[in-house]
Amino acid sequence: MSPLFLQTLTYRLKDVQSGLTEAEEEADETRKESRRARDEFLELKKKRCDLFYKAYNHMSGCIDKTYKDLTKGEKDQGGVAFLSLEDAEVSIRITLHHGPMLMRRNLI
Repeated sequence: MSPLFLQTLTYRLKDVQSGLTEAEEEADETRKESRRARDEFLELKKKRCDLFYKAYNHMSGCIDKTYKDLTKGEKDQGGVAFLSLEDAEVSIRITLHHGPMLMRRNLI
């Protein structure tokens, strides 16, 4: 092989190695950014869930008494209401279940 050919191969090898090193550094930076974004997302998701459960537990504890107060009559106790949670991990969906107040009629 001629010295000129070997020199050309050496330059090309150095160029390819330089490109490979640059690509590896860029890939490492991208991985770090991806991990940081994932950790931030999980932290926000946990905070969101914590705040949601705090609000849900508060509302769930108050809803029956409030509904009873709204629907009670002079002789009736009022209706019944409660919240149920459906698949909180995937999406937050709340269902309100309520029952009618007792209806009593006097037959003459």
